Amino acid sequence: MVTRGFAYNRVETGDEPVSLDLCKAHLEIRSGSHDVLLQTLIIAARKQVEKFLSVTLVASTITARWEELTTVEIPYGPVKTVTSVQDKDGGDASHTIEGLVPGFPDIKADRSAPTVIVYEAGYEQVPEDIQLAIIKLATDNFEQRTGVDVSGAAGYQLLPNNWMKTCATYRRITWAS
Repeated sequence: MVTRGFAYNRVETGDEPVSLDLCKAHLEIRSGSHDVLLQTLIIAARKQVEKFLSVTLVASTITARWEELTTVEIPYGPVKTVTSVQDKDGGDASHTIEGLVPGFPDIKADRSAPTVIVYEAGYEQVPEDIQLAIIKLATDNFEQRTGVDVSGAAGYQLLPNNWMKTCATYRRITWAS
């Protein structure tokens, strides 16, 4: 992805936070006839929740590149470890990493040259309500395959059991959102 002089590549290295068995239990499905579809819906739901929250749920290695870098929160946390910070030629770039929010540190580099950061990100244990949001979204997509119109006189309304409401308290509003 490239935006405003920023590009990144992500390689997922961990397991999905919601298992097929857990999703099937929620749907009360006992056969394996829908396993492929459900697994696809779980992955799609997790990616949508990640995008909504601006976080990384599955353990991943992320390579981020800024054309110019001063001070910015390292995106798509929580950040576990920073592997390297390099300049465009592959040399170590002078920087500091600090932050008040655990897992979501800032990097300060004061560089007008391209900077590449490689880091490991993702939750050790995804909070249960985020897992529930993924399950809700996956099961909604399974049960309502053509979509549901919830518009009315009051305009668009979220249903009471909406996945966004379930995980909204974890949402990170950042420049990358």
